[in-house]
Amino acid sequence: MIELSFIVPVYNTEEYISRCLNSLVNQNIPVTDYEIILINDGSTDNSLVLLNEYASKYSNIIIIDQKNKGLSATRNTGLAAAKGEYIWHIDSDDWIVENCINELLKICRNDDLDMLEVAPSISVSQDFVNDIQANPYSRIYSGKELLVNQKAVIGTWAYLMKRDFILQNNLLFLPGIQNDDVEFTPRALYFASNVRLMNFSVYYYFQRGGSIVHSFSENRLFQYLKISKSLKNFGLTTVKEKNIQKIFFFISNGIFIAGISAISIHHFTKKVLHQYLQEAKQKKIYPLKLEYRPFKRFLIILLVNWSPVLFIRLRGKFNVQE
Repeated sequence: MIELSFIVPVYNTEEYISRCLNSLVNQNIPVTDYEIILINDGSTDNSLVLLNEYASKYSNIIIIDQKNKGLSATRNTGLAAAKGEYIWHIDSDDWIVENCINELLKICRNDDLDMLEVAPSISVSQDFVNDIQANPYSRIYSGKELLVNQKAVIGTWAYLMKRDFILQNNLLFLPGIQNDDVEFTPRALYFASNVRLMNFSVYYYFQRGGSIVHSFSENRLFQYLKISKSLKNFGLTTVKEKNIQKIFFFISNGIFIAGISAISIHHFTKKVLHQYLQEAKQKKIYPLKLEYRPFKRFLIILLVNWSPVLFIRLRGKFNVQE
């Protein structure tokens, strides 16, 4: 029986992939008990060569080579291929603590968890053995509690998730977007009954200059609208509780506003701003629905609805170009 499936999308990370894979193969359960699914998403560097080298040495490595489809579609490819009881999405330029999997899976199984957060927003522990022995996790929460209390990390890589839970709730990634975890994780939390939070991290999150996080394009800008629309629709069509529905509207509004801010930060033209607003109106996410708490948020939404250009000029150092 395969207990865990690592899903690792790979796109032009030849400089970092060995560090990632070394951490995944150096674990304290038999290789027959877990699989490492590597999806090469049309890399143009030597990433695939390195993947094949590792696959020749480790029998639990599976390589899927595909034409470039983007991050979210690639994660879906991995989910379709995975056989593990639990799933862990790993970015190919990140890595995890060695010899941690056995204990993490015990925590998941002992409480029949839907999700285990293993990467809170704190530094990675340097002494995993001692930390795991000393109260390594919180009480069990429902995902809805975490949404309301805004306690959970959004990164998909921050969680081990039960595969049956993913399948039962049809938790696929929205195709055609790069910030896929922003759209995926709130939906996953809404359905999760049993979630534990670690009080230390076992995940090394690496930010590099050329990564998706640091690169930006007009195409990526308009993905903000796709994410905002998806979460608003989820709130309207799936969420039954009014207080949690407001959370999804809050996140949806925040993503739309982040796009307005990105127009300023990345010096897009007024023409692009106009296109952004027109598409938002077509998707029925703009004008934004007013939120009355906190008061600062109310003022921001009021200003964005009244004059996005004035909002841009007041919010920071950059003006929209003519």
